[in-house]
Amino acid sequence: MCNNTFMEIKDALKKYMDKSPAAAGDKTINDLLIYTNELIEKNKQFNLTAITDPEEIAVKHILDSMYLLAAMGKDKPASLADAGAGAGLPGIVAAICNENIKTTLIESNGKKVNFLKTVIDKVHLKKRVSDSAKKRRRFMGKALTPKI
Repeated sequence: MCNNTFMEIKDALKKYMDKSPAAAGDKTINDLLIYTNELIEKNKQFNLTAITDPEEIAVKHILDSMYLLAAMGKDKPASLADAGAGAGLPGIVAAICNENIKTTLIESNGKKVNFLKTVIDKVHLKKRVSDSAKKRRRFMGKALTPKI
């Protein structure tokens, strides 16, 4: 990745973490930076998201996912499932931002599954993120309506 793009991502994440509903320490920001970097790089190879501007990714993907996590309230589940996980939104972000949540990512597209596995490895989420939907109490997902 170009150093300028990397710095843009870092600056955008730090800029918007102040508005985040979740506490974001250095480790969280670093992990989100790794995730966002992977998202932008892999998006050049195949479509993960139409949003490619680092600042827009920070607001429309990362911050939105954090707000969804915050909207679940004080009684956050011990586990959740993200069906149609795609680029890992909100599932990966939820796992990064809350170490107590076990996340299940459900995705049928092989390229996206490989992307998710790469992110899970790079951000060290293997113990908290799985790819099966057994015994999950909460369910989060985006765009699950059938195509007409």
